[in-house]
Amino acid sequence: MLLDDVGFGLPDTYGGPIHTPNLWRIAASGISYNAFHTTSICSPTRAALLTGRNHQRVGSGMIAERAMDWDGYTGVIPRTSATLARVLGHHGYKTAAFGKWHNTPATETTAMGPFTRWPTGEAVGFDYFYGFLAGETSQWEPRLFENFNPVEPPHIT
Repeated sequence: MLLDDVGFGLPDTYGGPIHTPNLWRIAASGISYNAFHTTSICSPTRAALLTGRNHQRVGSGMIAERAMDWDGYTGVIPRTSATLARVLGHHGYKTAAFGKWHNTPATETTAMGPFTRWPTGEAVGFDYFYGFLAGETSQWEPRLFENFNPVEPPHIT
């Protein structure tokens, strides 16, 4: 089980404050998860989900904007670590990513690219993306992209 931006002590099933009826149902049937992996921040968690590997083994030990040249902290998932999107694509599936991305190095998120590490770029491999690249965006004037194309926010009068 991999959790994004939470600790394993948060579900009420394990004594935390968050009501988790499905985890209670699973526990009542005799199954109790006790081997959790949590990175406590979003970019590393997403990298682990995308590759099925430890976040530091795929260069994502820190959020994208804080990347550095230390091993495990470059913010760049190596091509030797295939993403779920690439693997599924090779087997005929169509894939899409929606919402917050936050796994492209900050220096590569401009309109000039390079686009290789964007969700639909060749290094990542999704067929379609609609969302924002950074860690946050305005709720009223979001900076969204559809694949590589900026989506202008609606003009509210």
